Amino acid sequence: MGKPFIGLQKVGVWGAIALLMVAPLSACRSQQPVATEGVEPESTVPGAIADSTEAGQPGDLPPSTEETVLPDVNTYTVDELFAVGAGGCGMSLWLPGTASPAETNLFFNGLEADSMWMKLDGEFVNFSRTGQSGEEFYGQFTSQTFVSPDGGTTVTVEVTLGEPGEIESISIPSGTLTIQQGNQSAELAVVGGAGC
Repeated sequence: MGKPFIGLQKVGVWGAIALLMVAPLSACRSQQPVATEGVEPESTVPGAIADSTEAGQPGDLPPSTEETVLPDVNTYTVDELFAVGAGGCGMSLWLPGTASPAETNLFFNGLEADSMWMKLDGEFVNFSRTGQSGEEFYGQFTSQTFVSPDGGTTVTVEVTLGEPGEIESISIPSGTLTIQQGNQSAELAVVGGAGC
């Protein structure tokens, strides 16, 4: 019979297994990377780290700490509304308990398309209606959605209709006005009226 593998008798079976496992690893470490001409190395795109879809997985980016700040909703007078070329027939809304609604409007939507106005951060913004549902009255609906020209602000108005007035009008005894920007929203209780 031939001689056993050199050193096998001295290191025993477990030592031989360890030598067999270490030898390939040390051979891998000594290999040089293969140069490939004209091929760019892969880059990692931030946020596109492979398949870590569960929260807390390695490679997840921390949640954004930036939050959208909602604009200030300002009141305005009827004269200010007419000065921007709006006003007339339509629906006006203001805060409940306001002593002089004509001086403290929050919202106006006329009969024409794209005639909704609000004053945000001290500037008038002309919104477009993008959705409506519910009962129709004086060019309005009991549920309406509007979007700002830049698409960044959405306003949703939900109102209940009250009693008809003496001259082509109807009261709005309650409603909500919701303003949304990004992941932030605020809701205001409103009252008002509509007519022509």
